[in-house]
Parts: sequence; C-alpha cells; structure tokens
Amino acid sequence: MFEREITPSIVREVIDNGKIIKEYPDDNPDPSFLVLGHHGDKPIHVVVSLNTDSDTLIIITVYIPDISIWNNDFTERRGQ
Repeated sequence: MFEREITPSIVREVIDNGKIIKEYPDDNPDPSFLVLGHHGDKPIHVVVSLNTDSDTLIIITVYIPDISIWNNDFTERRGQ
C-alpha cells in the first residue's frame, strides 16, 4: 500500500464505506473478502481476512484496480 501511495486513512475509508464484491470463504487460515471503495474518484480494492477467533481484520493487499482487467465499475474481472 505504501508503494501505491495509499495511506492507512484511505484504507480505513474504503473498509468503512466500501462494499464487499467478492467473498473467499474457503481461504485459509481465515475467510477473506475483496472490498471496493473509492477515494475521491479513484477506485481502490482492499483484500482483507477476518480472524473470527480474535475478531481481527487483517489487510492482505491494497491496490488500484486496472481497467484492462476489471469491468467499468471495478466489481468483476473481465471475461468472467
């Protein structure tokens, strides 16, 4: 996230105000989710994992989705 110049406050904004667009319930050791949010007009994806034992949200990765890979609203990969 630092390499992509996405600050912790932006990540928090995406998590607080974004929406889950993909669930990965079988991920190990904990289920994970792809969250889409926006900072201004910039779309941002945050992949998080939820450890239900400790009620902890773990940020796996944060990135700006590429329009050549994602559809126009950044909710689905092209070709799927």
